[in-house]
Amino acid sequence: MSRKHLSMTAGALAAFCLSGAAMAQDAGQPSAAELAQQQAKVKTATSLIAIGRADKDPMMLLVGAKLLAGIEAPVADPAAAGASKAFDVSVILAEAKGLSGDDQYLLDAIDAVPVSRPERKSGERYCGWDFDCPYGGDAECVWIYSCDW
Repeated sequence: MSRKHLSMTAGALAAFCLSGAAMAQDAGQPSAAELAQQQAKVKTATSLIAIGRADKDPMMLLVGAKLLAGIEAPVADPAAAGASKAFDVSVILAEAKGLSGDDQYLLDAIDAVPVSRPERKSGERYCGWDFDCPYGGDAECVWIYSCDW
């Protein structure tokens, strides 16, 4: 095989491999920019929910639940005992409703938050946000997007 043919073959093989890698990316997976935006919403929502629960503040719970409802992937509740358990938006809204008393503005806003999630199709990857503490201490914990958890 001549040097010219070898060079052309290597170039064609490299182009084929690179195009295959681009096509192999799951079309349903979010981009890096989308993940960064979702992670910011996850951090904000979970912080608001923690503050709302600690201060018994229905508005904080409402805003946190509304942010979580806008994230298509489930978000693990770090306070849940045992295995990874996702936040349930309807439970958070029920807490907010219980703290709202007779404030009609808050009650209407709580009722306006969507609580249903799209059904997961058979064989579809199950991806979500998990709170991971790889080195043991609370200061080392981060929100990571992972699949099949």
